[in-house]
Amino acid sequence: METVSRTLLTFLLNALWQVPVAWAVAALACRLMPNGPARLRHAVWVAALGCAFLLPVLSVRTPARTTLALPAATTPPIATAFAPSAFATAAPAPAHAAAPSISFPHDWAMLLLGAYGLFLALRALLFLRGLYRAFEIRRDAAPGGLHALLARCETAFSTRGVRLLRSADVSGPVALHRAIVLPEGMFEEFREDVLATAVGHEMAHIARRDFAFKLVYELLYLPLCFHPAAMWIRRGIERSREMACDELVTRHLLEPAVYARSIIALAGAALPVPQPGYVLGVFDGDILEERIRSLIERRGGDLRRARVALAGALATFVICAVFAGGMAVSGFAQSAAQSEMQAAAEAFSRGDVASGVEHFHKAVTLEPDNLKARLFLASAYVRQALAQHQYMPVNEDKPLLVMAQAQYQEVLKRDPKNASATFGMIALNGPSKAGESRETVLKLIASDPGNSEAYYTLGTVDWQIAYDASHSALEALGASPATQQIPDAEMRAHLRTKLTTYIDEGLRALQVALAKQPDSSDTMAYINLLLRQKGLLADTAQETKAYVAEADGWVGKALDAKRIQASKPKVNKGAIDLSGEPPLIVPAPPPPPPGTAPKPRNPAEGGR
Repeated sequence: METVSRTLLTFLLNALWQVPVAWAVAALACRLMPNGPARLRHAVWVAALGCAFLLPVLSVRTPARTTLALPAATTPPIATAFAPSAFATAAPAPAHAAAPSISFPHDWAMLLLGAYGLFLALRALLFLRGLYRAFEIRRDAAPGGLHALLARCETAFSTRGVRLLRSADVSGPVALHRAIVLPEGMFEEFREDVLATAVGHEMAHIARRDFAFKLVYELLYLPLCFHPAAMWIRRGIERSREMACDELVTRHLLEPAVYARSIIALAGAALPVPQPGYVLGVFDGDILEERIRSLIERRGGDLRRARVALAGALATFVICAVFAGGMAVSGFAQSAAQSEMQAAAEAFSRGDVASGVEHFHKAVTLEPDNLKARLFLASAYVRQALAQHQYMPVNEDKPLLVMAQAQYQEVLKRDPKNASATFGMIALNGPSKAGESRETVLKLIASDPGNSEAYYTLGTVDWQIAYDASHSALEALGASPATQQIPDAEMRAHLRTKLTTYIDEGLRALQVALAKQPDSSDTMAYINLLLRQKGLLADTAQETKAYVAEADGWVGKALDAKRIQASKPKVNKGAIDLSGEPPLIVPAPPPPPPGTAPKPRNPAEGGR
């Protein structure tokens, strides 16, 4: 619920100023093309509606989630030169300034969102009612005849399969998808040129597919319909659409003067009532006088200037979309628990971990069902535990990790598919429960195939399973941990049968994770470690040598990636962004075996 309220409040806040920007750009562009074709002005207004909808949507950005690397209490007996820090981000997000935020009292925010929801529901019901009424009119209408006129119009506009109908339920000519409906009285009371005007105008709507496009425009307009500027944009679309149809008729069917006289005749005979339902009529837009003047003055010839204005408007809309996120304002409902969470975030920014934990604990006490508060509390416990050198595995001697685990368990009771809590439990399980963790992460991948952290975690768990077995074998044989191939051939064969499935699965998973996050040095480090496991189990010394050489290459790539990351703006690892998701707790990669890190390249040697 908190995410929904934050998203809607942010959308509404940014729509308040972004929709007028879109309207102003479109109004200026149309002002610069007074004699340009109406179809280009229509394109400007349609682009303005798309921009007015898209800008607030882009403002509702999801902050990048950080991942916290949780080391074990003891690392394998290997060099420490490549070990990550005790509390590092596995994939740091680029630093960016937080969007300004506006908080609302919780009750007022819920009242505002409730009113907005009711307003949208009412507008949606009216829209659906109108759409149903339109198809009802088409269903009940009778064939209208005038086959020669219909064929003439179809030929002029290169359309086929249009039906001409008559109905007492309409006050003027209307287009309904691929049908034209005329009032009953028109067939006896009007001259042929007036009938040609009515049918031709509606045929232009059909040729332009205006009925389907209007449906799209109405759906884009719906979430913005509370805003006056959105209403002006919608009116601009309707007016320019009618004038574009006028231009199409005078270009393909009738002379402008004849068409203008016929439009006036139709207007004088039409009843002064709104058209029923979701239809396209001759008099939509309420700009009859401007349309007549445009027809008499024969506007639409200044094509070059109009194209320049259209291109300028589109470029401006693109620029607005690019910068929308940076100028966005974030809105949220401020409850008592969120006040405590905000105090916790400020404490962590100051480096006061203990106070931060205390405030998160108060937030959970105030709102026990607030899963986000529980997840932040769990990650805060982990931070505090690492600061006190409490590492895996979890036991009663490490109360902070025990409390973190309890919070993750509470979250999973309420939301069994919660990814953050799942990762937290896997990380806290430690090496002793690697098999259980593997089954858990496989279920997570099945339910969320796009989760890159899930593939990374699967690779780390598979490595842990393989490492535990191979390390035990080396110890049993009295071999050095730095041995590159298990010396006993029978033992190697046995372990290959037992572990190859895990190693190959881990390598595939890490390649998927790397494809999703190509600059992840930790993923590269684990690929290196799994390749060394393959080398330990290889049948021949040549195979071992090849796997070790490939692993060394991944060590070099990982070191290069870390250097690139080090050159980027630093992320404040103590800061907490409450607008984003709680940090994921994932395993940190252990360091590579000694002597495997490539020597620094001599610049004099050249190369890339």
